[in-house]
Amino acid sequence: MHWAEQGYICCYCERKLVEKDSHIEHFRPQNDSAVDPLDFSNMLCSCQNMIKKGEPRHCGNLKDDWFDTQLIVSPLETGCEERFLFEGDGLIKPANNQDNAASETIKKLGLDIPKLNSFRKMVIDAFLDESLSPVEFQAFVSGYLEQDTFGRFGEFWTTIRYLFGGIVSV
Repeated sequence: MHWAEQGYICCYCERKLVEKDSHIEHFRPQNDSAVDPLDFSNMLCSCQNMIKKGEPRHCGNLKDDWFDTQLIVSPLETGCEERFLFEGDGLIKPANNQDNAASETIKKLGLDIPKLNSFRKMVIDAFLDESLSPVEFQAFVSGYLEQDTFGRFGEFWTTIRYLFGGIVSV
């Protein structure tokens, strides 16, 4: 998978991909004998290549070789983002409490670690600027939800669309 196909954001958490701190993620682990390690459709771009001392693992780095078809939500699945709910404080939860795959995906990828919750909250907070008029706010949200001229999505695009996308047509 090429960065551009993902809009330059991590396939799991949607942080901005950075060349020195990202890696090719094999969605289905390469150690699975049924997987062709060169199958392009199984390769995604994930953040966090290198772990700095004391930094919590997340996304593909934490997932490692874990894979369970019944308990993982695939970022390749159409509408996968609808299985998650995002809160204004940066938290991510399953949209349905009975969705074991969404719960396990959050856990196995560390999508709810304090670091990612904090990053999501910082992005959300930019949209809560009370000095923005309703027209400016709508333009801000609309602009954020469009890819830029280089095809990049804003970080935590799905979170912003979930929380604020209802005021614009996406």
